Amino acid sequence: MSEERGIGSHPGVLFVDSVANNEVTDKDVAEIMKGLQGLRETLPDVQVFVSGISSAAILDHVPCENVIKNREDGYLW
Repeated sequence: MSEERGIGSHPGVLFVDSVANNEVTDKDVAEIMKGLQGLRETLPDVQVFVSGISSAAILDHVPCENVIKNREDGYLW
């Protein structure tokens, strides 16, 4: 891996869109979020952005200060 070898120059960004969409169960979403949470230890410089509906399966794995929710009118920005 480039980060371990010290040859990577980009800090890294990972976008995961609609993680709880379609036929994915809450249990599966929680497992995905656990895996993404583990990236902090193996790839601490990678920024991870997850979008999806507000659910415990997602929010239980994200610190409150890192959560951005949509406004009352339904828009995020």
